[in-house]
Amino acid sequence: MVACQVWTKGKLNETEAFEGSNQYKLFRNIIYRDIEWFDKKPTGEVYAYLDKHLNNIRYGISNKIPDFLTTLCYALGLIAFAVILGWKLALLSLSIAPLVIITVSVTGIVIVRYMEKELLVYSYAGNIAHEVLSAIRTVTAFNGQQREAERCG
Repeated sequence: MVACQVWTKGKLNETEAFEGSNQYKLFRNIIYRDIEWFDKKPTGEVYAYLDKHLNNIRYGISNKIPDFLTTLCYALGLIAFAVILGWKLALLSLSIAPLVIITVSVTGIVIVRYMEKELLVYSYAGNIAHEVLSAIRTVTAFNGQQREAERCG
C-alpha cells in the first residue's frame, strides 16, 4: 500500500508537467483558428470553452488512474483482511457492492451534466457582463454619465 501511495504521488508530478504542455497547445490551437469561429462565439463563451477543456484535461489525465489503482489496492487489502477476520460478514458486505458501484456511477453522470449546464450559464453571464462593461465605456467616452443617471433614476 505504501508503494501504491508513492507511485501515485510520482504520477501526479508527471501529469502536472504533461498538463502544462497541453495547456500551451490548446491556447496555440485557439489562437490559430479562423476569425469566423471567434465571430460566431461570444466572448464569455470562448473563456468558458477554454476553461472547460483545460478542466477536462486536468481531471481526465491528472489523477484518475493513480487514484483508481491506489483505491483498488486498498480495497483488495481490506477485503482480504475482512475475509480473514469474519468471512460471513465480509460476504454479506460484498453482496451490496454492485449496488454501491451503480449508485456512485449514476451520481457521477448527473454531476457532470449539471456542471456542463453551469458552465453554459457562466458563459451567458460573462457575455452580459461584457456587454454591460462595453456600454459603460461607451457612455463614459461620450461624457453621458449625468444624463444616464437622470434617465435611470
